[in-house]
Formats: sequence, structure tokens, C-alpha cells
Amino acid sequence: SAASTHQDLYAYLDLPASIHLLLEPSGGFHLQQLAENWCSHPRIPELVNGHPPALLLPRQLIELPQDYTVLVKQLSAFRCPKMVASNQTGDAEMPVLCLVCGETICTRSYCCQVEVKVEEGDEPIKIGGITNHAQSCGGGIGMALLVRDHLIIFIDATDLHNVRGCTFIPPYRDEYGEPDPGFSRGNPLKLQQESYVQICEMWYLHRIPEQIVKEQENNQRLMVVNWAGM
Repeated sequence: SAASTHQDLYAYLDLPASIHLLLEPSGGFHLQQLAENWCSHPRIPELVNGHPPALLLPRQLIELPQDYTVLVKQLSAFRCPKMVASNQTGDAEMPVLCLVCGETICTRSYCCQVEVKVEEGDEPIKIGGITNHAQSCGGGIGMALLVRDHLIIFIDATDLHNVRGCTFIPPYRDEYGEPDPGFSRGNPLKLQQESYVQICEMWYLHRIPEQIVKEQENNQRLMVVNWAGM
């Protein structure tokens, strides 16, 4: 199987079996040290004309605080930049936190909707803050934490004519190890690192679109949501 082939390859190369440990700079395995060892081979300077190659570390999802109330306080002070620029009053209706870059974005709000043309001659398509942000931040793939509702939104906007999405449980749990989507119980929530590692690996391995398809097959009501407007 593909999984066993990967495991055999990792073992042959003396690499950790977890993609998270391989890519996480603060983990037990140091990718930078490995790259420096490879670059120290006598033939490398010859191949790169005497200029040692620069190490490009993979992008990481943002670090999340241990206490969920930190995120609640952080986003409670958010004001939409477009509303501020136009001297409009009021708070953003539903700010979300991008898990890829950490930027706070408006969603479900007309202030940050934009019209785009996919191809010349097409009718303009209205897209919301998350979908628009995903184009520049994640190559059309969006991951945003809806802090007030305690939900993660996955967006696949690689095709703007067919934007798909789903919700996912954030990596925060109460003292009983249970999530609290929608804050229905109101218990204090703490970061469960193992759950966040699973989300990180899903992103590293480009499985967000696959997860969206899976969730929509299990809940067909997700298929009629206007994800492009998010």
C-alpha cells in the first residue's frame, strides 16, 4: 500500500515516520540540521557554482494559545479595516482567524465581499472574505477559525465556479476532553496539541479538499451552503 511504501522509505532514509516531526522546526527532529548535512557534501559547492543554497523552511500553521479565551479577547477588539477606512461604525459581524497566516478576516459580511472574474468575458462572481483571502494565502484552500462559534471553516476555492466547504471541530477541549462547538456548554477550553497536530498534517498532506468531500457526503446540507460568500 502507499502507506507502507512511505514507511519503508522513511525507515531507509532514517527519517521520522511522522510528517509533523519532519516539518516542525521545534519538534524532536531538526530538518534544518539534516539540510545542512546534505549541503556540506563536497560536491554541493561545485553544483551550485560556489554559492551555498539557502534553506527554505516549509510554511507552518500558526501557533495557538493554550487558553481559548485569549482568542476570544483578541478578536473581540477587531474592527474591519474597510469600515475603519470609510469611518463606518459598528463591529465586524463575524471575524475569523486564518490558521495559515494569522490574519483576522471578515466573513458573512458585505463590507469585505468583492467581485471577481474567473475568465475574461465571464460574469463577475461575488466572494466573501475567507474565499478571497484563500486565493492569496493558500492557493485557494482556506482554513479559518470561527472564534465566536468555536468552529473551523475549511474552504476549497481552487475553482471559483464551484467553491466547496465544511466545518470542522477546533483543537480545543474542556476538562472532560470534549469539544464545545457553538459554546453550548460554556466550559473553559484548553488547546489539545494532538488534535492540532492532526489538523496540521491534514494541511501538510493537502487533504483539506478530501476532508470537505467526506464531510459533504456525510451531511448533504453542506452542499447547499453558499461557501463562496464566506
